[in-house]
Amino acid sequence: CVCGVLRAHILQSELEENAAAAAAATDEYRIFNDLESQQRSLKKKFRPNVDFVVKPPPPSLEDISTFYRDVFTRAQMETDCIIMSLIYVERLVKVTDGKLRPHQSNWRSILFSCMVLSSKVWDDMSM
Repeated sequence: CVCGVLRAHILQSELEENAAAAAAATDEYRIFNDLESQQRSLKKKFRPNVDFVVKPPPPSLEDISTFYRDVFTRAQMETDCIIMSLIYVERLVKVTDGKLRPHQSNWRSILFSCMVLSSKVWDDMSM
């Protein structure tokens, strides 16, 4: 269910995105661009003179669920962190006025960060 909501955010971001807003958001929040980071490292190794970005399709629900399940299981998170991580994703979108939203290029970084934050807050509250 949480992964479905996250995928809906990603698809909505892709539909509403226009070139000017994307350029402004990309510059300010470039640290969250997984795709660019991956391609930069590949470009250094294999094709230093090629300058292009291949835009992958949006992640499937299975991709998001698998990523979420793997992080959740390996980090031994509490079940309450599931919904808390979604709340943090939505707060992130709200606080940045929609400039930083989950896209196919950054959803892993955003989701992972929000999962770690929710786990930290939950662990601190339980002490």
